[in-house]
Amino acid sequence: MKRFIVRTVDILFPPSERLIRIRTGIANESFSTMEPFDRNGVTILFPYKTALIKDIVIESKTTGNREAITVLAQQLSDYIMELVAEETVFNGKKVIITCVPTHSKKVRSRGFNHLKDVLNTMNVSGIDIKPEALTALRITEDQVGKTKTERELNIKDAFKADEKVVRDAVVIVIDDVTTTGATLVEATRALRQSDARKVIPLAFAG
Repeated sequence: MKRFIVRTVDILFPPSERLIRIRTGIANESFSTMEPFDRNGVTILFPYKTALIKDIVIESKTTGNREAITVLAQQLSDYIMELVAEETVFNGKKVIITCVPTHSKKVRSRGFNHLKDVLNTMNVSGIDIKPEALTALRITEDQVGKTKTERELNIKDAFKADEKVVRDAVVIVIDDVTTTGATLVEATRALRQSDARKVIPLAFAG
């Protein structure tokens, strides 16, 4: 039944070449093996230079496609559940997951908030999903093409955390893709200022 629905939708709304590549890559089990690595204090699950990973990020960010969103959510969920099971820092602590916020004007212009959609699609039993934990205070320029210093200045003081939500919690804050880590570093700073017990910045790709 599900395949029939997908085929019907594809007839009515033909998938983009990028989405076809994503489907093919996943069907052929060419999805990269997850080997998380650290860059500037941010944990990154996959290298962005991998063609399939890049397609997934772009498709979710530019179109809000549910298939791409679901892949992002599942990979992040799998990593987080393993992390929580292994690390003692989570024992007995309040754990929440949030994401880098997008300003409301950008959301209205785009018509969707892909990171919030990722959060709401994640399967993380026993962990609270709190997209409202962080708010964007102002519209920032696109980080693409900026130097590390320019990225830091562009994003400085752009976020505010809800102290009532994050106080004394272990907070995992996610982003789809990171380069220098400036955006996640700023999100981490805002969370710590609002008395989060510990902040773990995490990106799908980088």
